[in-house]
Amino acid sequence: MTKNNNKIFFPLNKTEIKQLNETDLDALIELDKQGLLIGAKEDINSYKQRLLNIEKDIVSLGHELQEKGRIELFNKVYASEKDIINTEILQEAKQQTESTYNFSINWIPGFYLSKGLGFLTGGCSATTESGFTFFLIRSSFSSSKKWLWYSRNELLSHELCHSARTAINDRRLEEFFAYKLSTSKLRKYLGNCFQGTYDAILLLTPIFLLLIIQLINTFFFFNLPIWIFWIIAAVYPVFLLIRNQLYRNYYFKARKKLNATLDNKLVDSILFRCTSEEIIEIGKFDNNSKELMKWFKAKEEKELRWKVINKRFIKN
Repeated sequence: MTKNNNKIFFPLNKTEIKQLNETDLDALIELDKQGLLIGAKEDINSYKQRLLNIEKDIVSLGHELQEKGRIELFNKVYASEKDIINTEILQEAKQQTESTYNFSINWIPGFYLSKGLGFLTGGCSATTESGFTFFLIRSSFSSSKKWLWYSRNELLSHELCHSARTAINDRRLEEFFAYKLSTSKLRKYLGNCFQGTYDAILLLTPIFLLLIIQLINTFFFFNLPIWIFWIIAAVYPVFLLIRNQLYRNYYFKARKKLNATLDNKLVDSILFRCTSEEIIEIGKFDNNSKELMKWFKAKEEKELRWKVINKRFIKN
């Protein structure tokens, strides 16, 4: 589709996608720059199929908007063409992802929503089984850069990070990379505490249990030992903090090792494209640049993703 401030488009058509091959690293690097990262263990055929699926979904979405005037996003929540986030609004967020992680996305559909988001939710992204991602932000952001404690730019750049790393399929440091762009030191530090939906459930369940025990003791004159439930309520928050710090340590240890070998302006971009297992492995290297370069070479021989990483960020 034609690129326009209020149109949905994809940077390649079906013919261009089918013509991609693993030897044309320059073409794959251009796609990497546009946030179409090659996934962990993904070969050229599975990568092309994912791009074809995304292109099909985006074109279908655009056609449906043109023909019906609106699309159903989920559960009878609709969006029309006027709800599409203008590319000029995305520009500041794109500049942030470009400067930090060396990618700039302008093809993912984003919509303003007046309903359908949680009461205190500023925005979110959704990814279909085909790999197609779109994101939604509160309609208040169409006329304001701030809503409650949310910043429009931070929210958009956060969701763009999730969209780009979807193919990496690694949740251990997913929120870390997204919150790294936050202007809040607290969000930067605590953002990666929640690595899955179960984390929030396991955090809140003991708190509700504590509340119930308090109510029972108060209204039914029981004398259940409340201190036991305070301990139970504290266990999971402590676990989240310890796990968060552990993965932060993994990241910064790997970053230190890469900084000793490479241009430090590119280090965050490399780690952004790594799995958490790879980040842990990088951090285990001694201060030996030759051994690390051998590791890069071995990864390049096994994975298409690393062919692109090596040519773009390591051998450039």
